[in-house]
Amino acid sequence: MVADRIAHIDGLRALAVLSVLAYHLRLPASSGGFVGVDVFFVISGYVITRMIVRDVEAGRFGWRRFYAGRARRLLPALLVTTAVTFALAVLTMTPAHLQEAASSAVASLLAFANVFFWQQTGYFDLDSRFKPLLHTWTLAVEWQFYLVWPALLVAVMTLRRRLRPAAIGVLAAGSLGANLAWHGDPATLFYQMPFRIFEFAIGALLLWIRPIRSRALAEAAAAAGLLLIAAAVVGYDARTPFPSYNALPPALGAALVIHAGGSSRAGRIVDNAAAAYVGRISYSTYLVHWPLIVFWPYIAFRALTVPEAAAAAALSIALGATMYHVVEVPFWKGRFANSRSVWPLGALATAAIVAVASMAAKDGWPWRIAPEGLALVGNPQRFHVENYGGANFLLDGVFPLGHGEPGFILVGDSHALHFAYGLDEALRSRGRGALGLFHHGCFIAPGVTRFGAVPADEALCRSAYGKLLDAMAGNRLPLVLAYFWPGYNGIIGPQGGTAILFRNDEEYRAYVFGKLDEIRRDAGDRRIILIGDVPGAGGPLAAADCILRPPLASSLCGSAIAIPADQTRAYSFNRALAAYARATHAEYVDPYQAFCSDGVCHAVIGGRLVYSDGDHLSKEGSLFAVSRLGLSRLDAPPASRALDTSGARWHDPAGDEQTGRRAAPGRPRPAAPRPRPDGS
Repeated sequence: MVADRIAHIDGLRALAVLSVLAYHLRLPASSGGFVGVDVFFVISGYVITRMIVRDVEAGRFGWRRFYAGRARRLLPALLVTTAVTFALAVLTMTPAHLQEAASSAVASLLAFANVFFWQQTGYFDLDSRFKPLLHTWTLAVEWQFYLVWPALLVAVMTLRRRLRPAAIGVLAAGSLGANLAWHGDPATLFYQMPFRIFEFAIGALLLWIRPIRSRALAEAAAAAGLLLIAAAVVGYDARTPFPSYNALPPALGAALVIHAGGSSRAGRIVDNAAAAYVGRISYSTYLVHWPLIVFWPYIAFRALTVPEAAAAAALSIALGATMYHVVEVPFWKGRFANSRSVWPLGALATAAIVAVASMAAKDGWPWRIAPEGLALVGNPQRFHVENYGGANFLLDGVFPLGHGEPGFILVGDSHALHFAYGLDEALRSRGRGALGLFHHGCFIAPGVTRFGAVPADEALCRSAYGKLLDAMAGNRLPLVLAYFWPGYNGIIGPQGGTAILFRNDEEYRAYVFGKLDEIRRDAGDRRIILIGDVPGAGGPLAAADCILRPPLASSLCGSAIAIPADQTRAYSFNRALAAYARATHAEYVDPYQAFCSDGVCHAVIGGRLVYSDGDHLSKEGSLFAVSRLGLSRLDAPPASRALDTSGARWHDPAGDEQTGRRAAPGRPRPAAPRPRPDGS
């Protein structure tokens, strides 16, 4: 048993870590579970301030003693977590992902992970599901708090007793005011320590508030505090500006629970043996949960199922308990707490991990990857950027494809644009042309925009349909529509309104088909051709990720890039879209006919990777789709479209049959932004 623990505060820690765990596992009613981190900050502000004030008043506060205690408390478990995470990354991850993991390992151990991940919050950064040490940004914030708070507090303790809480209140007000002043920079607010000071300070101020003597007031305070935290966990989501003023309810809720104590009926929710134990192991549980959540689906090459998510939660707690007893307690309060020989070994181990991780961060150690995988994908860091089928084509305006009179108009998002490379090649070889209008992440339809994107993108989505009407004016060219059809549920809605949260897939499809009806009315009597969505490369991860993994990990994910058609994301929507086309006398083109055979869809065909990421066609895939589906002949009747039916090789009339590439480059094309990896 570790001494000097307060049971109801440990129980509050349990509530915090379980909220974070539920949020990261996307369990029901936990969309705001990230506020568990803020509860931890309030607890830390209270506990650390209580510790320092007690030692200063007793005349025994020492800087070396304080930091040695914090190091014994936090570093051993972090060191073990970082070492195991880095080892798993070496065994399983692609060079690009290992580079990031190695760099983040260095940042985590040197306490600047929050700055490291803050610098990666740009538009094209590596997805969070590939960052097994992302959660260590909170520990960096803690350490940076420890660097400034003791000095501030020692200075505050020199003031008269009644002025001390006022001084801390000024610090809290300044931090909260900075949140409001910097509201236009959410990444900075989220990651940087100064904008979290007010949460620590709320916990600290409890030291100067009189204890609650009334049992009724204690009941009310504990109940109100728990309700404030629960309301944030259930009511907040990723769109909630945070921390800012939205952090006040969970932070004040945590303060109320701490101050009320555990004697009230409501307080017993956190003041019981089970909650207290989970709270004691909460630090280790927090450390192990995120690498587990990253590596499990990474190795499985798919999202976790609901039973697997529940198992991941249970395993996180079990591993957290193990590390608490084996690592945390012995170094913090146990047999190694005063051992002078342990710290040189710890320093040596830290230095070794930093050195090895720094070497890995330079190139991701590509020697771990099979040579044929590197040859197939090329430069792993730029594969999607350079090989996306829509790379370097114009966005946000009507432009010609091919060379010649346009025979049709192709409109859509990045799942239409990825046909551009193949279409341009095939149309040029025939002396034909087409018109294209594309914007990433936009469902181009009357009165519709996308929400959650940056304001400039939302404005472009609003204006895109007007450009389509202009393109259709004065002609009867066939209109071809291609979108990431299943991908707009919950992020589109009426211009000037808010995103529509559809109750089910049927309601979402009815909305989309209603908008297609409006497009058909505006299109007049021209032919309407609907292209279904592609099967994808086996889920949220890209086929290139599988090919570029070390042999053991690559063999585990190999089956995931050849998956049953009915398990792909677009399968159900495509079937409904085909039925809609039949009912409205539109034409339907099914990409599954090109990429699937015998009910199985493939990401590697004829030795070539047909996707640049998890959802978008590569240039090779674009050439293949255009050839197999006859997309360059959409101005002709359906029966005359198919060009190649072998499925193993495809022929580019202007290039070599083996590679599908042109012998000479085509005309220059304006640069375009890289498509979002989620199809937007």
